[in-house]
Amino acid sequence: EKEPLPEVDDKEPLPEVDEKEPLPEVDEKEPLPEAPLPDKEVPVEPTEAPEPGAPVVPQLSCELACNPGDGAAEIVVLPGATGTEAAVPGLTLEECRELCAGESTCEGIEYTEAAGEVPSACKGQRDIHTSKCTPTTDRKTEIFGTPWGKCITFGDPHVFGFDRPHGPKMNLFDTGEYYLVNSSELVVQGRFGY
Repeated sequence: EKEPLPEVDDKEPLPEVDEKEPLPEVDEKEPLPEAPLPDKEVPVEPTEAPEPGAPVVPQLSCELACNPGDGAAEIVVLPGATGTEAAVPGLTLEECRELCAGESTCEGIEYTEAAGEVPSACKGQRDIHTSKCTPTTDRKTEIFGTPWGKCITFGDPHVFGFDRPHGPKMNLFDTGEYYLVNSSELVVQGRFGY
């Protein structure tokens, strides 16, 4: 059984990797094989749907607006959806997650909390490209399958994560080993300052 990913605190640096589990040794005499970089994002096989009745846990949760008009996602019409944006009003976040999990084509949700007289809004999505989404503070995007995305590490280093393609960047100035990606599908570690 997969354990859920921890919530990311934007103010905290990435945790250091346990020194008991060092990165594998690399033979510097043997050249690395040449691998062509893809000219577009490459999808990963989708993850399995959760068992009925099991809690629905997102692979990625972030404050991004993934608008279909920008090519960031496609709409999945969920039961009870209304209007041109196909939103289901009045659900809790958990109800929204469960509604998406019940639709075979739904890979994620965009959820807006209720505000005053305006009820909450739940939108189903698929084919979500986080690099085409825009930052927002009034909505939450959760992805249950494998998203399309890009992340960048450069400089001392600076990191733009899958969940923050437009920033703010994370600055890692301390010497150490860090998880750049740590999920059930992929683990990438970085060693900085050595």
